[in-house]
Amino acid sequence: MVIIRSAIFLAVIYACGAVIGWQLARQDSSQQGNFAQQLGVAELPSDPVASTEARGDQATPPSPAPENDFPRWEVTEGVEHHFGTMTISGEGAHQFKIRNVGQRPLTLKLLNTSCKCTLAQISNAEIPVGESTPVELKWTAEGRPGPFTQTAVIETNDPVRPLLRLTIKGRLAPSSLIDPTELLFTEISSGTPATAEFSLRHFILRELPQPNWKWQDASTAEYFQVEFRPLTPEELAENGVAALTGWRGIVTVRPGLPLGNFRQALLLNWPGGEIAETLIPVQGTITGAVSLVGGPNWNSDLQIYEFPEIVTREARSQGLYLLLKGDQRQVLQPRLIKAQPSFLRVEFGDPEFLTATEQTKVPVTVVVPADSPAGSHTGEGKSRAGRVMIETGIPNYPQVRIFAKFVKE
Repeated sequence: MVIIRSAIFLAVIYACGAVIGWQLARQDSSQQGNFAQQLGVAELPSDPVASTEARGDQATPPSPAPENDFPRWEVTEGVEHHFGTMTISGEGAHQFKIRNVGQRPLTLKLLNTSCKCTLAQISNAEIPVGESTPVELKWTAEGRPGPFTQTAVIETNDPVRPLLRLTIKGRLAPSSLIDPTELLFTEISSGTPATAEFSLRHFILRELPQPNWKWQDASTAEYFQVEFRPLTPEELAENGVAALTGWRGIVTVRPGLPLGNFRQALLLNWPGGEIAETLIPVQGTITGAVSLVGGPNWNSDLQIYEFPEIVTREARSQGLYLLLKGDQRQVLQPRLIKAQPSFLRVEFGDPEFLTATEQTKVPVTVVVPADSPAGSHTGEGKSRAGRVMIETGIPNYPQVRIFAKFVKE
């Protein structure tokens, strides 16, 4: 009995020990798992040495790929080319040198250019390691004077910089430039000279002779004068685009032109024909102590009297008057000095002194005779308006010109 109890007691103790041992083993395994998670590995080996031997060469981590183990492009002289100044419609070209500084072959493919006026040509679409190839850009300088920029975009297999953008920059200028292109004298007091200037700059020729010149309207050429001098370096560089050579023209309007608007033109040409003949309009208005006033058929701005109907018999202008400052009745001797066509006549009435305005008033009548030949004198198309030139006979008083528009049948 005692033996049986002792055996049961020992069995219980043994069983308890087995349970406690199993529980301790479980805790140890759990701690190892947590530790493995902290190290970032799936599971710690139970026998590191044996595990290493079982893996063999896999225990040594693979060597990293060498740096730059891919194609890389480099533009030897930069991705931008500045060509300076070109004339409008001129053509230019530049070669960019593309070098492969990577470890694999470099491929090039043109994607686009910023304008149809720019073309890109790639000599070799694939560049071996360490070698170079030219890429040529050709362009036509189209547009207005000022900054000019065009680009070409090339696609490459460089994984870091897949797109290569090549740029050309500069400024456009005409071959020659006249500024201003027209001389306008707003108001010139009769008896007083007036001047205006223009410049001619050339961007191609380094030497430009002084131009030959003449006035387009020979009938009034004696009242105009022009002089030339070379432009200074500062004047050549005006407006941000430096010219190579040029001239300054100074136009003077002399006293003696009739009252009202005038139109003239300066024709320039050069020996050898390097530059095409150039025309510079010159126009303005002469004002003074003499003026013309009229009714509804009179245009004071253009100094034109328009006959309202087709002339079939004698026609006479209505409501035209010549006004002069001060009392000029004793010295006034108006007369017609020129008529075009020659059959036009001018009649003058008796002068009258206007006390309120202190002016002398003289009636003026332009006459188209009944027996004058048929023709159009409207100033339209090839037709020229009629004109008469009147002189007052008073010293320092300008001549007066009247245009007449009419059709004679």
